[in-house]
Amino acid sequence: MVNIYGIEINIPAQIFGLIGLVFVVIAYQRNEKIDYLRYCNYQFFFTVFESLILGSITGVIKIIVGICRNSTLGRYLRQGRDMPKIFCVVFVLIAVVPSMCFVYSLLDVFPIITCVISTLMICQRNFKLLKIGGMIVEIISMTHSLLIGAFVGFFRQFLIFVSILVGLIRYMRREKYLPIIY
Repeated sequence: MVNIYGIEINIPAQIFGLIGLVFVVIAYQRNEKIDYLRYCNYQFFFTVFESLILGSITGVIKIIVGICRNSTLGRYLRQGRDMPKIFCVVFVLIAVVPSMCFVYSLLDVFPIITCVISTLMICQRNFKLLKIGGMIVEIISMTHSLLIGAFVGFFRQFLIFVSILVGLIRYMRREKYLPIIY
C-alpha cells in the first residue's frame, strides 16, 4: 500500500485495473458483438484480480458470473440464436446466492445489484433499455470502486459510462427521439 495525498492505494490492484481498462477500451472499439464480449472477458480476467486484491469477494463473484454469461451469450450468438431466458435467471441466482455469504456491509451488496441489472439487461432486445440499464450499472459500479479504493476501476467505469451515454444519444438521434442540434 502506498499513501498518496492521504489516500492508501494498493498498487498491484491498480495495475490489474489499468490492464483491464486497456481491454475495455479495445472492447468498445469492436464492431461485432462476439468480439466485444471476448474483449470484455479479457477485461474481466484482470479485474477479477483487482477485486481479489482489494478484498471484494462479491465483486469477484460478479465478474466470474459475467465471464460465464458473456461466454454463454457468445456461444448462442455464434449459432445465430438468442440465449434462452432461463439462463438469465440461472446467472442471477448464481450471482446472488453465493454472494449472500459474503455480505458484511452495504458495500458488499453493490456488485450483486450490478450483476443482477446487467444480466437482466443483456437478455433484453430493447437497445435503449439496455443502454439505460448499463448507465445505472456504471453509476453503482463507480460508487463501489471509489468506496473500496479501486481508483483505476472508477476511471474505467467512468469511461464506460461516457461511452454508453454517447451511444444512447446517437441511438436516440438515429431513431428520431432527440432533435439534432447544430
